[in-house]
Order: sequence, then structure tokens, then C-alpha cells
Amino acid sequence: MHDSVNYMSDRQDAFDARLKTMEEDSLRRKEVPTQLSMLESKIDMMEQQVRQSNIEIVNLPERRDENLIAVLQNIGSIIKHPY
Repeated sequence: MHDSVNYMSDRQDAFDARLKTMEEDSLRRKEVPTQLSMLESKIDMMEQQVRQSNIEIVNLPERRDENLIAVLQNIGSIIKHPY
């Protein structure tokens, strides 16, 4: 009888531990969409900040093996802007 009670007590403890783990996992899963949305917003904001410093040059043909620094220096000298 004593062994049977110990066995049932151990099973109940194991069940309680599994239930607690499942409840914690469930709570974490509920937080995931909020965290994902927050991270997406942060990425969007960071991408916008990076783009603020970009320069777009249009109507200039792109060539293979071009040296971008040399192209920018050439443009700078043409518009008389120091580099």
C-alpha cells in the first residue's frame, strides 16, 4: 500500500511538472507575435536610418569592374565639390 501511494505521488509530481512546463511554454508562445512585431518595426526603423545617408546616382551607366570611389571622385571634381 505504501509503495502504491509513493508511486501515485511520484506520478502526480511528474504530471504537475509537465503541466507547469506546458503552461510556461504557452505563455511564451503568446508573447512571440508581439515580440516579432516589435522586431519587425525595429528592423524597418534601422533600414530607414541607413537609407538616410544613401546617395542615388541616376543616368550613369553601370560598368563591370568599375571603381565606385573613382566614379564619385570624378563626379565631385566635375561639380567642383571637395572630397
